[in-house]
Amino acid sequence: MQTSNLPSSGRGAQQLRAQQQQVARRRLIVPPAPAPPVHRPPPELLAEFPTVAELVGNTPIVRLQHLPGDTSNIVLAKLEGHNPAGSAKDRPALHMLSEAERRGQIRKGDTIIEATSGNTGIALAMAAAIKGYKLKLILPASSSEERKATMAAYGAEVILADSMEAARDMLLDMERQGQGHCLDQYNNEEGVDRIMDITAREAEETARALARVEGVFAGISGAGAVSAALRLSAEIENAIIVAVVCDRGDRYLSTGVYNESAGAEDPAPVPAAEFHSALARLLHAHAGPHYVLFTDGDAPPAGPLAGARAVVEAGGGRLLEVRTGGAAEREALRASAARRFGLELAPGPSLVAWSRAGVGAVLPASALAEAATSEAAAAAAVQAFIRDTWDGAAPGGAEDRIEHWMADGLGL
Repeated sequence: MQTSNLPSSGRGAQQLRAQQQQVARRRLIVPPAPAPPVHRPPPELLAEFPTVAELVGNTPIVRLQHLPGDTSNIVLAKLEGHNPAGSAKDRPALHMLSEAERRGQIRKGDTIIEATSGNTGIALAMAAAIKGYKLKLILPASSSEERKATMAAYGAEVILADSMEAARDMLLDMERQGQGHCLDQYNNEEGVDRIMDITAREAEETARALARVEGVFAGISGAGAVSAALRLSAEIENAIIVAVVCDRGDRYLSTGVYNESAGAEDPAPVPAAEFHSALARLLHAHAGPHYVLFTDGDAPPAGPLAGARAVVEAGGGRLLEVRTGGAAEREALRASAARRFGLELAPGPSLVAWSRAGVGAVLPASALAEAATSEAAAAAAVQAFIRDTWDGAAPGGAEDRIEHWMADGLGL
């Protein structure tokens, strides 16, 4: 029989037991499993198919075929509605987030708060979703339902305020309370060479014309840019003009601006500065025959030409009324009409027959005053001018309707 020389007590036994326990623990430790292989597509395929962020800014540019009319210029539309979130604001939104990250102001998981009237909020919601940020957007309650729903679809929290001013005040309060980081979009300055005043009515008329004539479903601000491009095209030659169409029209559907009833009164009377863009809409967005009535100053037409619109529309045509404004505006209008169309406008009101082929006959009010011996005779002269210049087929019975209106409306 063998006997063990191992100590059974004392310090040696304690050391032995400690060594045995350490060996036992080692036997119980399971080595870690090998890391699973990382599965990634080949780099060349990753480069071939872009991410959403990489698509921002890669928008098409198209040539307008009809509204520019007879011109040596090329008018282009940059369709920013083709950005991933549907507007030109995708560009600054993604840039603002990237710059804030670069400066260390924000990091993934932070909350961003911003006051917005629409497209910037949608673009920020898209960019925040891509980069992993929480987003609170404060916007006026009057914002379209499409915009509110789109922001929420991207995961943003939508907060409504009474007005844009109230939204900005709420933003400052929330930032002071530490509820998130503000990107301060409104303190970015941009330089411009020239500003054109485009009214909401002009932009809305142009938006309807773009959709029906060019097949470009533009938002209102983008249509305003096209209006400015058409105005500019009347001033210069042999140029390439680019209008930035900021977003798509589907964001404005609930406003009713594209409804048939909204365009029932088109074309509305326009100031002299709007003449060229309004003429483009008249000739291409409305069935003829077409007439243009130049007034004397800012007042509606008076005398025998006052009834010209009703006479033309009674026969199924369209008339554009141009308010010539003060001396400077009228002189600028006369110069541009002469340069572009060879039209010499006489002093005072004039009625002009117009077609896509160009300027037709002109009936100055001064000629009416000289030829007509009475109000009835002047009205008959207007009727005769419209009948003689009637360009193309009008709906059946047009001549009868003209006769009927003249008899009832002018007391003939």
